[in-house]
Amino acid sequence: MTLTDSLGDRVVLSGYSGYAPIKPRYGDTGSFGEFTVTITNAASGIFSLTLEEEDSLSIPSTQAAYEVILYPSGGDNPLKYINGYLTVYPAV
Repeated sequence: MTLTDSLGDRVVLSGYSGYAPIKPRYGDTGSFGEFTVTITNAASGIFSLTLEEEDSLSIPSTQAAYEVILYPSGGDNPLKYINGYLTVYPAV
């Protein structure tokens, strides 16, 4: 994924970290788990989301909500990048 500002310019993510919970519904305080957020090219605003297979096993078959929040180092002004729904199907 690439983070851009309202003008379409890439946001430099040097010093940022991320949090991407998977929740039963928006606004819930608990979560099923979270994606790992990795800043892959900070200068170009590029990051990735991954979910290990063993972590996915704790998520029930459901439609869940997710969001990606990026935090600057030492700052308290997070960037909420994206949110949406995902559908989890049972293993075959």
